[in-house]
Amino acid sequence: MGVALADVRCKREENVIGVWSTVESAYQKALISESADDLKEAKRYKGEIIKIAEAVLSGKQ
Repeated sequence: MGVALADVRCKREENVIGVWSTVESAYQKALISESADDLKEAKRYKGEIIKIAEAVLSGKQ
């Protein structure tokens, strides 16, 4: 059996992708939680910029 096939078999048997995905997801959720205030502010700012852009594009500025 080739090395690549053995590698894939091992990853399947040990659920490497599932574990990797679960850990990565946990890290991302923690970062989102820690950055919630900054993310809310960025979303608010983005909304303001979009409103200004829409006004400019519609000629209502």
